[in-house]
Amino acid sequence: IPGETIMLTDAWRLMLIGSSNDATALLARVAGNTEEKFVKAMNEKTKQLGLAHTIFADPTGLDSGNISTARETAALARAALAIPKIRDAVQTRKFSFAPTGKTPRLINSTNWLLGSFSYPDMQIFGGKTGHIEESGYNLVFSAGNKKHELVGVVLGSENNDARFSEMKKLLEFGFEASELLSY
Repeated sequence: IPGETIMLTDAWRLMLIGSSNDATALLARVAGNTEEKFVKAMNEKTKQLGLAHTIFADPTGLDSGNISTARETAALARAALAIPKIRDAVQTRKFSFAPTGKTPRLINSTNWLLGSFSYPDMQIFGGKTGHIEESGYNLVFSAGNKKHELVGVVLGSENNDARFSEMKKLLEFGFEASELLSY
């Protein structure tokens, strides 16, 4: 909320757990001095990762000029989830924080699959939701067992429920197929 003072660690968790675009913009400004510099750094990182079809126009994902493919979104998710601080945050179902001098607030994850998706011997590594009118409801999600780690990407779902339903089907198919390939 404008005028409140929060810890940067809380802004980090608000961004990744609560999908706060305000927290994302704040962190981009703090990290890069301007959103433009931060976006430039984001696009340089995509080049380093070999993502030729991913272009960022803003740090929040709200600009329809942000473009990627499902394959490159999965690759970006794999790179991000290799960072323990990111992986820990996107596995978190809820957290509490208190702006300076204010009452604590409970923030729930926007990722409904956390705690609701289970598969034998599977561990959830987290994921991230997104939505704008131009692209629909989107979700990237990662889970794994002792043999496999899968990253699923759902782009363009018609509503919030559909993206989670589609992701459950995609991950179940992926785990069943990966088990067949193991033998």
